[in-house]
Amino acid sequence: MCDSKYGPNSLLDFLKRFSDVHVASFTLTSTQLKKSIIDANEEIRRQFESTGFHDYQNQLAGESGKVVVQVVALCRRTLQPTTMTMYRARSNRDPRLWIGRLRSLYPEARMGDQFLIAQDGQRALILDVASTELDNETEMLISSVFSW
Repeated sequence: MCDSKYGPNSLLDFLKRFSDVHVASFTLTSTQLKKSIIDANEEIRRQFESTGFHDYQNQLAGESGKVVVQVVALCRRTLQPTTMTMYRARSNRDPRLWIGRLRSLYPEARMGDQFLIAQDGQRALILDVASTELDNETEMLISSVFSW
């Protein structure tokens, strides 16, 4: 668990130092924890569209419309490559995303944990706020993702 001085606000404040990085969040539900399927809430959709990272509005539903991108997950003080699949459900066109290996990347994640998706239109970083302590090492890891 994070020390209280390293909560979501300090992580957000640090991420805001990168002028092109936009951050969206979601709170982990039991279904998301079990299946790794996340509803792309309005904040996620808006932030993705604002940088050109992804446009759910114009995405086709079903298998043919899926978009898979390489992302990085910050977990256990390391950067781990994984994938994020963005799609619209075929049945009801709900916008969703799937983070590859979510449970194995974050075995300590619990229902109610807040996750952040930081992206700059080309690169994306996934963080579990509850397990991310913001210190010099973490700052260097995050900086390595978004610094050219």
